[in-house]
Amino acid sequence: MYQRIKTFLSTLALLAFTLPVVAQSERGAITGRITDNTGSILPDATITLRNEVERTDSLLRAVGQRDPIWFRPPYGYKLLGLPRFLERTRRTTVMWSIEPDSYADVAETPEGIVRHVLDRVRPGSIILLHPWYPIRRTSRAAIGPLVDSLHARGYRVETVGALIAASRAAGARR
Repeated sequence: MYQRIKTFLSTLALLAFTLPVVAQSERGAITGRITDNTGSILPDATITLRNEVERTDSLLRAVGQRDPIWFRPPYGYKLLGLPRFLERTRRTTVMWSIEPDSYADVAETPEGIVRHVLDRVRPGSIILLHPWYPIRRTSRAAIGPLVDSLHARGYRVETVGALIAASRAAGARR
């Protein structure tokens, strides 16, 4: 059980991208990203955006990130020049497809979170949880039952990198 939760939390750290998150996986450190100043991510000028993203990338590299750094816009906002900047600088944007924490009635209980995810999960789904915040104790409590339920339905918990690689491989076969 501990290994499954550890792997799940590693994936959540990668998906939730809170800086500086460093989680352990079987193969070492996995780090995710978000700029460390969410006010600057909706910039008036491209230079502010570039400085913010590059500074955050540097911090992640300084703590040992060697793999690609995926980008999740804060709150999912992709306004102004952000998508163009990310495309121009060849950064991969990763969004989520299931976000149970955003619904108060769902996030009220661990069972509500598990039920919400299981009703919506599909192959390739990305589940966004923020279990490290004190107000998200139901999210923390849902992790074990959620992983068990997903495994019982034949799903595996994967990293974003594994999902992207599988997607690219499928695209190459077409």
